[in-house]
Amino acid sequence: MSDAATTQRHQRIAQWLLRQQDEKRAYAPLPPDLALKDGAEAYAVQAVFQNLASERRGPLAGGKVALTTPVMQQLVNYHQPMAGGILARTIHQSPAELSFADFVHPLFECEVAVQLGADLKPGEGPFTAEGLGSAVAACMAAIEIADDRSADYKALDPLLLIAENAWNRGCVLAPPVRNWRALDLPKARGVTRIAGREAGAGFAAGDARDAARLRQVER
Repeated sequence: MSDAATTQRHQRIAQWLLRQQDEKRAYAPLPPDLALKDGAEAYAVQAVFQNLASERRGPLAGGKVALTTPVMQQLVNYHQPMAGGILARTIHQSPAELSFADFVHPLFECEVAVQLGADLKPGEGPFTAEGLGSAVAACMAAIEIADDRSADYKALDPLLLIAENAWNRGCVLAPPVRNWRALDLPKARGVTRIAGREAGAGFAAGDARDAARLRQVER
């Protein structure tokens, strides 16, 4: 396939995915002639998807890493982490109010977000924990907003999850903590409340260096 034909194919797939989101459609596999070949193509489509979505959602402003635990990898049958991007206009400062009607089947995950004070270039790796820690300017309690569009996880194509920007639809950030080194982040406990009632709780079980390292997932 020529470079022009490949570019056109990736454009068609990305447009199809964005249209599914815009029309609030439930998850469905790609048409057979557009089926993704491998992870490299999935990430190539993701880059096109982000570029198309940026016209309304703003430029790429951050990143996320999905499937960082064995249980989640097993759930979607993809046995390594996957990266996605966060677009500027989908980043909200707490407190924030979002409309359920903007999504098909919204999900949220409690996270520790990391703000980098220096660029991490893939060609400069492999990175050490100490080197990554020195690049972290601040940490923030965060909620990631995702939308699986009511996918049947037993029938999910994980490559399509990559192409659709790892399902990211934004995040909500608490104020930055710049003296994060003074915190015991693995023991930081988060509590989720709905209508004032506790719905879940857990520990960060990681630190800012882990989060920064995971941001460098190979594409």
